[in-house]
Amino acid sequence: MAVEPQTASAIRNKRSEPRWRTRLQSGKILDSRNRVLTDCQVHDRSSHGARLRILVNAALPSRCRFFDDVAKQLFDVQVAWQRGQDAGMKFVAQIHISEAQSAALGAKAGNAKG
Repeated sequence: MAVEPQTASAIRNKRSEPRWRTRLQSGKILDSRNRVLTDCQVHDRSSHGARLRILVNAALPSRCRFFDDVAKQLFDVQVAWQRGQDAGMKFVAQIHISEAQSAALGAKAGNAKG
């Protein structure tokens, strides 16, 4: 039985599930009290994680929260990796929030520390 050689992209891709590209989606990285640490852009996403571009060049805490401005969802996340302003997030748990809380988080755009 012949074994097909792996492509370079298959070797580099260590994800446990496929991700899909997003187009100009924004979000926020928050601390445990839902205070905005920085705004971010979502580059690609899966059901259990995302690759983000943070808008400040600062080290993120290993555990934080991610608010998806488009889906209006809040997640506890673990930072899987960070290289400069790019970071990989693993969704640990979704935090259920009210419409009022979602609207308040969405309104905090541009209020990030920098």
